[in-house]
Amino acid sequence: MTILPVWDNDKKTILRYVHYGTWTWDELDQAVERAQAMFKSVRHHVDVIIDLRESGMLPDNAYARPRRPVLLAGSANNLLVVLGPTGLAQNYYETARKLYMDARDRDNLAYASILDDARSLLHSPATMRV
Repeated sequence: MTILPVWDNDKKTILRYVHYGTWTWDELDQAVERAQAMFKSVRHHVDVIIDLRESGMLPDNAYARPRRPVLLAGSANNLLVVLGPTGLAQNYYETARKLYMDARDRDNLAYASILDDARSLLHSPATMRV
């Protein structure tokens, strides 16, 4: 499996999708299904880090699947930090942000280059949910 959803902390308040090498949309769909079960296993809010630091390029037809970032988050209210995106990946997430911004009360997407920064963004007063 080249995309693994894992708990990022013992409290299970952050779920991290770790991407390894080349992956497919089917593998992403499988990871989202596993993550949905993880979201449902807890009774509290869970934010998400999409860890692309070891990811290969986005699969073909990325722009035909703009809803995927919304599904990755598990909920429209969850915060989503994309860790280590390359140019094309960042463009993909920016496109999804623009398409689905009206479905959310606020912008819930951020970018980071190191894991500690991603975690800090999730706990920052500027990104805390209202």
